[in-house]
Amino acid sequence: MTIAIISHVLWIISKKGRPLPPILYLQADNCWRENKNRYVMGFCELLVSLGIFHEIQLAFLMVGHTHEDVDRFFSQLARRLLHSEAETLPDLLQLIPNINELKSVPDFKSWVDPMLKPVKGHTKPLQFRFASSTTSATGVELFYRGNTAQGWKKMENLLTCIPSKRALQKKPLNIQADFQRMEPETLGRRILRWAPLFDHEDDASLNWWRAFAADIQLHDSDERKRRMYSNRGSLWVLPKLAKCNTAALEGPAVHAETVLGPHLVGMIREEMEEPEVIVRQPRAKRRHTGNE
Repeated sequence: MTIAIISHVLWIISKKGRPLPPILYLQADNCWRENKNRYVMGFCELLVSLGIFHEIQLAFLMVGHTHEDVDRFFSQLARRLLHSEAETLPDLLQLIPNINELKSVPDFKSWVDPMLKPVKGHTKPLQFRFASSTTSATGVELFYRGNTAQGWKKMENLLTCIPSKRALQKKPLNIQADFQRMEPETLGRRILRWAPLFDHEDDASLNWWRAFAADIQLHDSDERKRRMYSNRGSLWVLPKLAKCNTAALEGPAVHAETVLGPHLVGMIREEMEEPEVIVRQPRAKRRHTGNE
């Protein structure tokens, strides 16, 4: 899912005619199942080897410090739900700005697995770097480090080869929908038990959920329909992404203040400062005389 979302966002940017930047910074939650695995890392190496990016830095949040700027969105959504009802999925989607719906997910894992090496020990470092190189077999050099206070260490390439143009054009199969966790056989009866929770002025919300349950049951019972459901809006964007504009790398150096702003730069510098603890000698007490 992580790879599908990144690919979809890059495709949206490319369709608008905006060139991709030479360096991509990704920040993800420290979850090995969705984010911190060899498939996401192999995907980053592939993007650089294809020239879509000159460099990618993949960073993960420290354990116990997993709140970041994107979490503010959930509080905004919670405030909107205080003033607007969202009894169906379309109601909820209307409250989310600039939304894009993924109706199908290509099975990138099965597609890249034959050209991907196994890896271990990758769950400990918090940062990985994939940099374009003319000396590497895949055109990419890989580095990792525990945190920003440590130096980069080089690691072996994950990809055994760069896929040919023909292999790149071959679209992988989509991941097939699995409705069993929704328990389609009992979903309709459970929706009827939820009926008192809906707005009683009309039955629009209840009817929507009834139609949703019937649609799920229909696709779950018919393999052909389930396959068609899984292939809705199918799009393999990897061969469609244009190469990045490396001219930005040849221009004048960009200072951190220009990209981050003085406020964030100041916060980073304060965070990286080495503290100094000073123990002072006690002050001598003044003696009081009778004339005072």
